[in-house]
Amino acid sequence: MAERRMFSKSIIDSDAFIAMPLSAQALYFHLAMRADDDGFVNSPNRIRRDVGAAEDDLSLLIAKRFVLVFDNGVIVIKHWKIHNYIQKDRYKPTTFRKEMSLLKVCENGAYTDCIHDVSTADTQVRLELGKSKDRDRVGKDRDNTTTTTTFDLSSASAREGTAPPVLLEVHRYMAEELCIENAAAEAEKFVAWNALRSWDCLPNWRAAADLWCARIGER
Repeated sequence: MAERRMFSKSIIDSDAFIAMPLSAQALYFHLAMRADDDGFVNSPNRIRRDVGAAEDDLSLLIAKRFVLVFDNGVIVIKHWKIHNYIQKDRYKPTTFRKEMSLLKVCENGAYTDCIHDVSTADTQVRLELGKSKDRDRVGKDRDNTTTTTTFDLSSASAREGTAPPVLLEVHRYMAEELCIENAAAEAEKFVAWNALRSWDCLPNWRAAADLWCARIGER
């Protein structure tokens, strides 16, 4: 493992990074210094304890997606390839080949774990809505009343956590997670189209964005 690592100012000077507590920022640097040549860290919790960081610091890095976490606890520095360029004669491939296979590298060099099948995203949303309606019907039968229960997509409870996004949020999602070209233009079209419809019947804008981008070639 190399003794030296580099950091890109475009990442560590970003508002999202600077807005984090200094303890979370420091933990990020410690994790990156101990990563292998592909940016993977085998024992993030041990490193966190060794440097005196809190669990919340690691949780924040994961929530902000500065690191991506796998089911076995291994993490990878999302912007590793933006930070570091390692010459071939010094490069040692990661031993976490399975985890590596679950990642894509965006055009800007960032890792992304967008491994889901976008063709199933809309189906999953429909299934969840169907389950909700089924539960409503069962509840009505049990009560033996004539009260009608509806699932209002525009209500706060139905849209909790899925409120209409701002343009910058959509742009970032399309660029970093879906890795599409012309993300800025597509984000503007997506937001404008759904704004005209008042974001009706859209309980999950990310799933809708997945489908939008998957159908770019059809438009």
